[in-house]
Amino acid sequence: MEDFSLTADAIVSCNPQIKSIDDLAGAKVAFEEFSVSDVLFRYALEQAGISFDDIEYVPIPAADAGTAAVAGRVDVAVTYEPYLQAALEEGDNCKIIYTAKERPGLISDALGFSTEFTESNPDAVIGVMQAWDDAVDFYNSDTEEAQAIIAKAVGEKPDALGPSFKGIALRSRGVAGLPRERLRDALGRHRPDHARPGPDQGGTGRQRLPEHRPGPAGPRQRQRVVHDGRGRIDRNAGSRGPEAAPADRPGKQRRRRLAGIFDPIEPRTYMIIAILAFVVLFIGWWIAAEINLAKDIFLPSPVDVWNRAVELAKDGTLWADTKVSFVRITIGFAISTAIALPIGIPIGTYRSRRRRSSRRSTSSATCRRSRSCP
Repeated sequence: MEDFSLTADAIVSCNPQIKSIDDLAGAKVAFEEFSVSDVLFRYALEQAGISFDDIEYVPIPAADAGTAAVAGRVDVAVTYEPYLQAALEEGDNCKIIYTAKERPGLISDALGFSTEFTESNPDAVIGVMQAWDDAVDFYNSDTEEAQAIIAKAVGEKPDALGPSFKGIALRSRGVAGLPRERLRDALGRHRPDHARPGPDQGGTGRQRLPEHRPGPAGPRQRQRVVHDGRGRIDRNAGSRGPEAAPADRPGKQRRRRLAGIFDPIEPRTYMIIAILAFVVLFIGWWIAAEINLAKDIFLPSPVDVWNRAVELAKDGTLWADTKVSFVRITIGFAISTAIALPIGIPIGTYRSRRRRSSRRSTSSATCRRSRSCP
């Protein structure tokens, strides 16, 4: 483990009626599914004894969840720094009701190596471990300079990342300065049993890993996470029977998502609605032409349009007209682009500095939160 979150990940309420996690039942909550925000929120629900079915889930990325809460689109947002602090500053009624500090280590960053790589490149693994410890030691000994280096790497000023720095705890393995021979021995002792050498390699033979026996998941047990495909996660699926699973109410969830005007729509539902829209328009066109709702010159039937298109294609008129239309459209697009770019670029970039960090690469959770940049 490289670091863990304390107050850098939190649940924010912008609804004055929701003052703690005990008030979440019936709330409209925005967070990003399968993210650290998802883990934190579900853990908070578990601590409060509230079922996931008792809240209305709105899938919004962490970078926009706080903004949605400030705008009143949702009651509660689950996010992390720097978006967390931005929501608190912009929303008059926004306040933190739960943080990762309630369970240190729940939200953490870790670095691991496969057994094969470790055995083939022990010096590289040792070098990475020592480099991390050196970085943490430097951060602790000269925090101001280390934070300035991190801020420069992510394109921010140290003051803007203050809450991020304060909200995490860095960890080291205490290997800096230890002899490499001692570290190699330690790596060898910590190899999995199934990877130890057999009798022909000077070992005592292969040993079978102990069989996993599911049982109640305690606070420090590793839990199995299974997604049921409907927005819920069962963390104890391996240790409970099917009768213990929560009641499935997909119809209720679907009605909730379609009820809100600004709520996101599931991809499958969106595709169905888009296809039906074209089908309905086509049928309406056909019916309007059949009942002579307008003259043929203004509203020809689909069959007449198709037949005329075939005739124009055969004599070459269609392609000539298409070329002219394409040229006109291209010229119009170029003119509109030339006008829009000078206006759109300043509008798009004139945001608070926190927005600039969201446009950078977020493929790594540690760099995204400025955690392991030393």
